[in-house]
Parts: sequence; C-alpha cells; structure tokens
Amino acid sequence: MGYPIKLTMTERQNKPRLLLLLLFSFCFSFGYAQNKFAPKENTKKNLVSLGLATNMIWGSGGLAYERQLHSGFINPFVRGKYEFCYFTGMVDFYGFFHEWSAMLGAYTGRNTHHFEMALGARTDNGFKYRPRFGILTADLGYRYAKPGARFSGMAGISWPNGLYLRTGFRF
Repeated sequence: MGYPIKLTMTERQNKPRLLLLLLFSFCFSFGYAQNKFAPKENTKKNLVSLGLATNMIWGSGGLAYERQLHSGFINPFVRGKYEFCYFTGMVDFYGFFHEWSAMLGAYTGRNTHHFEMALGARTDNGFKYRPRFGILTADLGYRYAKPGARFSGMAGISWPNGLYLRTGFRF
C-alpha cells in the first residue's frame, strides 16, 4: 500500500512560499519575453530620393538627399533638394526653371507608416531667369519606411509645388 507523505511543520510553512515564488517567476518570465518584439532602430540614416510634383501650373522632377538626425518616435531630418521645373502652358507662358531648397523636418512613428512634415527655404532662377531667394517651402505627407529596409516611399502636398510622389533608397 502507499504510505502517506507526512510533512513536518516547517515544510508546511514553506509550501505556500514556494508556490508564491514559482508564481512570480512564471509571471515575470512572460513579461520579459515581450521585450524582444520591440521595433528595431533604423540604422540607415541617409536617404536619396527621386520625385515628381505638380500644381497644375508647373510640374517638377527632382533629386533629394536627406539625413536623419535621431531615431525614436519623432525622427528629425535635414533635406537638401534640387528640382527641374517646367510650366505646363495653362497660364499662357512656357519655360522652365531650376529650384534648390534646404529643409528641416520630422516624421513620426517607429514602425512602417509615418506622418511627415518639413519646413524650409528655397531659391530658384525664376521665370525669365530672374533669381528669387528665401522663398518659403513646406511639405506635409505620408511616408512608408520599414525600419532597417532600404526602400522608402513618400506622398503628400508641398508648397509651392503641389502634390508630390517620391521614392528613395536608404543607406
């Protein structure tokens, strides 16, 4: 037959303490394991992008270089941009001009989808080659950038260039 296990008084007192210790270790093991699902930090801080924009009076195509300054929920950046602009002929004049701009901006989020805004100044050679300096420029839009990936896509509205689409390569 089976012999019943008899616990002494000290063993009976330690049994609830042992169960409590096992319960806490079980709970904290799951809490620590969730930390491995935190999003990766973006280590590719440079971006070169090509873009197209239009505001129905002129269209533009351009090249931009961007440098991310910090990684976090808010990601500030500086952007330098060159654009070749052409008039569409809707306002009785034709031609083209070149535009250079410097911007400071930020995009939010740590995952794939971001809200982006930037503000800066631009200069161009103007219509009929009369240069203009210090004109305000601004971007407001959406950015698709998966952390750690090389591809990045942007779409939004810009002042004064209108609607824009850009695609870029991170390195």
